[in-house]
Amino acid sequence: MISTISFSYPLWYLLFCLIVGAGYALLMYYRDKRFSDYSIWLKRGLGLLRGLAAFLIALLLLSPFVKTIKEDIQQPIIVIASDNSQSIAASTNTDEIQTYQSQLTQLTKDLSEKFQVKKVTFGSEVYEDGRDSLKDKSTNISQLFKFISDNYGDQNLGALILGTDGIYNEGSNPLYVPYEVNAPVYTIALGDTTQRKDLYFQNVLHNKLAYLNDKFPVQVDVSGYNCEGETSKITLDIVSKNGTKRIAEETIQINAKDFFTTKTFLIDATQTGIVQYRLSLSTVNGEFNTSNNVKEFLSKS
Repeated sequence: MISTISFSYPLWYLLFCLIVGAGYALLMYYRDKRFSDYSIWLKRGLGLLRGLAAFLIALLLLSPFVKTIKEDIQQPIIVIASDNSQSIAASTNTDEIQTYQSQLTQLTKDLSEKFQVKKVTFGSEVYEDGRDSLKDKSTNISQLFKFISDNYGDQNLGALILGTDGIYNEGSNPLYVPYEVNAPVYTIALGDTTQRKDLYFQNVLHNKLAYLNDKFPVQVDVSGYNCEGETSKITLDIVSKNGTKRIAEETIQINAKDFFTTKTFLIDATQTGIVQYRLSLSTVNGEFNTSNNVKEFLSKS
């Protein structure tokens, strides 16, 4: 901590303060006849004290203030983000997972000597509680980048270390997501990074509130990879304690290796209260992951 005295006026004003103090002392003890009988040393001592007092009073008129600079050195932050989705567990054996987690623990320990280390996991959302169950059915990497930008955009972030297989089935393409942090991203390739044959719901948009006996739209975004030439069917069911009721279905033709399509269903809001809906995609031959072929949502009428 460094403290300095500053003034509201230029420093050369101090010369006037000295002149005022010295002049006042001279007039008081050398020109005033009342002090003529005092000894020379007494007059000098009293003059010095009186001049010092006058100098300090004049000094206060310059509005002095103490400026304190406190230096607080903060270590850069390193965020370690690990993929918590089922695709990691599906393509990695138990020994490899344990080795990765052990090495990640050692990496955290080593980095903690010079950095503040924050660990998160992500799947359908970002978790800060350290969970590593590898049970999330969806992976939203774009949500992770948004989390980093929102929580560390104004902090001293040194780097993001991202452990993932790169497979995402929810949210936007992470390559095109704004990453508003001036920090590098280092990746750790996990699982089998080969893009397997897969068809999945990328996004579902719907009204959370619908008016009774009215129609409301449900927009369904379907993506697929390596499924060219296959056919699938989207089905929409109402789920209740009595079972399921089919209310809509549509067949889709997959005509590209990197496939994407959007379908819209108009649903009649005929039930009161909270209604549960289930979207399903029929599997295609050789599909690697079928856990992302089902999506459920709720709407209140």
